Amino acid sequence: MINLLIIEDEPVIAKDLAYSAEDLGYAVTGICHNHQQALAALQSARPDLVLCDIRLEGDDWDGIRLAQEIRRLYDLPIIFLTALSDPATINRAAAAGPDAYLTKPFEERTLYAAIELAISKFALRRGE
Repeated sequence: MINLLIIEDEPVIAKDLAYSAEDLGYAVTGICHNHQQALAALQSARPDLVLCDIRLEGDDWDGIRLAQEIRRLYDLPIIFLTALSDPATINRAAAAGPDAYLTKPFEERTLYAAIELAISKFALRRGE
């Protein structure tokens, strides 16, 4: 079973993501609303994949900076989540090297596709 960590500052969206992921057969190891919670959660439970919102309201880090730190410390596959799909955001997110990108609102089938793509891409990158 693939274990996911969700980093999303909107509680309703975070719960919807968790329910959808669980409906698809994935396990959710935690839901975090800011970078401090996320880094603490990663120390106690290692997920197989991280779903990370790009914009984290009320946090001095955004999801792109957090994803770069997660990649540096833990080398995990990362899917960016965002309602923003403007060229500047996409270019900045792409430069961070996510394994997939999911726009909100999302559908279960696009969530499934993003997770499976990210896991496959990460395995290829690691030579597995």
